[in-house]
Amino acid sequence: MKRFRRLRNPKIRNFIREHHLSSYDLIQPFFVLEGTKKQETIDSMPGIKRFSVDLLLKEIESYVRLEGKGGILFGLSSQKDALAKNSYNPKSPVAQAIKTIKRIFLNS
Repeated sequence: MKRFRRLRNPKIRNFIREHHLSSYDLIQPFFVLEGTKKQETIDSMPGIKRFSVDLLLKEIESYVRLEGKGGILFGLSSQKDALAKNSYNPKSPVAQAIKTIKRIFLNS
């Protein structure tokens, strides 16, 4: 079996590389709570916690210091309904976290 070598462009080669894992491939989950100075452990996910926005910023800062590249926010709201209306609320924990993260980390 012969493997053809048509794609010599480094950008394309990095994109289609078969077995290469780096920090760019990892995404850290961050769980957001309503309120301030709150922290809860998640029993089903050892080492992962839910944080209020103020404590979440410290957690993200340490993640960035460890050269983490990507994250995803999950919210825990006390106001749940079948249509997930609180996800559109600008005062929801995730919306507040996004605003604060952008203000602090994208402007520095």
